Amino acid sequence: FSMSSYAQAPLCRELFATPQVAPGDAVFDDLYLQRSHDTKGLSQSEVRRSNEAAVARLLAYHPGSIASRKTGSEISYANLQRALEVLKSNEVVGSAAKTKYAREDREIGYCFGRALFLHLLLRKMGLQENSIQKLWIVGPQKSEIENVTWGFHVATAAYVKGYGWMAIDTNTFRIQPIEHWYRAFSQQSTDGKPRFYVTPATRFSVSIPRYSRVQLGLDLPVAEDFYRHYFVDTMKWMSQAQLAELGLSKVAPSSETQAPRDTRKKSKFGSLWNFLGI
Repeated sequence: FSMSSYAQAPLCRELFATPQVAPGDAVFDDLYLQRSHDTKGLSQSEVRRSNEAAVARLLAYHPGSIASRKTGSEISYANLQRALEVLKSNEVVGSAAKTKYAREDREIGYCFGRALFLHLLLRKMGLQENSIQKLWIVGPQKSEIENVTWGFHVATAAYVKGYGWMAIDTNTFRIQPIEHWYRAFSQQSTDGKPRFYVTPATRFSVSIPRYSRVQLGLDLPVAEDFYRHYFVDTMKWMSQAQLAELGLSKVAPSSETQAPRDTRKKSKFGSLWNFLGI
């Protein structure tokens, strides 16, 4: 589909603070409810056009630079590729660690856990907050290869030097253009009406709109933590990780100011930022 040009976009926190819906329309914290509302009475082609518009809005948005000595607005492709390799081999969220945090009563794919890991790692590397987003495909899906079904999938988006917005998927361990990622996963829809949403990277899961100590289990013993200390161990690893030892480089700080400093209070996520020292 065509990525037509758009007018100058507002700040990212305004553009993606809620799922993209028509002005005055309903907004739900739960993306399952949002998807049900957004697709009701629409044909498959109408849903597809809404998704394509959401993709285009993201691609047209340039995050600009927030004046800072610590953060930058874009990351190099090579540095991002190395971050993905670090994730893949990580002792907590990597390919070989899935069974450690599995539950007997239900399957947890942890795509949202890996997206959280990558978000926090990119922030630790010095990529500014509005240069990272999360991408969601919501609706019934089925893999043609493994005969596995699920109700949503999430990936991370980062602003990459020389490329613009790119999707980083931790199921396929690929970095690819946003529109390619959207097409690939929308093709796995079983009803032809998957909804594509862009949200702030601080969204926790499809039904929970933000990180919290409760959801992350940071204050719970492992026996009471639904996720078996998956996120507790993630935080421990993140706090101890040394970028140089991992072969990662700090993102070059921004030297220009194209967007106002983000003055949002960080109290909701303060423990995470303090934990990471960012």
